[in-house]
Amino acid sequence: MKILVKSITIVACLAMSGFALAVSNPTEPTQVNPTNLATAAQNNTQIFHGIVKRLDDGMALYTAKEVYPLIGGNFDMIAGKNVNITGKLVEIGNSKQLTVKRIQLND
Repeated sequence: MKILVKSITIVACLAMSGFALAVSNPTEPTQVNPTNLATAAQNNTQIFHGIVKRLDDGMALYTAKEVYPLIGGNFDMIAGKNVNITGKLVEIGNSKQLTVKRIQLND
């Protein structure tokens, strides 16, 4: 009788260990493909270099080629500083204005 109980216990332990391994083995991970958000070329985003100065009705970026009024924020903190601005040109009326996405100060 004792031998029968021992053998049943051993068989049960072996069966449970196989079941535990089957439960703990993960399935194949799903392949996650990265998604590309719109690139700078698709958004017409450009980088502009220049100095931010005050205009009568706001602030503007003075570049070597042109003056672009800035829209999209409060730019009083960067007045008179040399900056790189990432943004998009928007034509409002007959003037080109720069919608600002990011500002980087140059030393």
